[in-house]
Amino acid sequence: TRATPISRRARQGPRIAFDSRADRTDLAWVDGNSVVINTGHPSYRKANSNATARMIHSLFAIASAIQRFNTSEDTIDDLLFMDRMMAVWGEK
Repeated sequence: TRATPISRRARQGPRIAFDSRADRTDLAWVDGNSVVINTGHPSYRKANSNATARMIHSLFAIASAIQRFNTSEDTIDDLLFMDRMMAVWGEK
């Protein structure tokens, strides 16, 4: 009996990944085709207890990572303010 081919479709677009990196101050960063959300960040740990807060935090982190990725090196220091602000909020 002849086998029928299996249709395999590759998923397109960016992927969301999670990595616990307490040594990094970034909420999230772009790594190749993935946006990596830092689960070791104090604000993620604080938002992790509530599903809605976790989702909003993840959306905010993804947006800041993409904005930082699309920005020139001259203005990158201005964008780090969000990461520092969220770190202070997470520690309180």
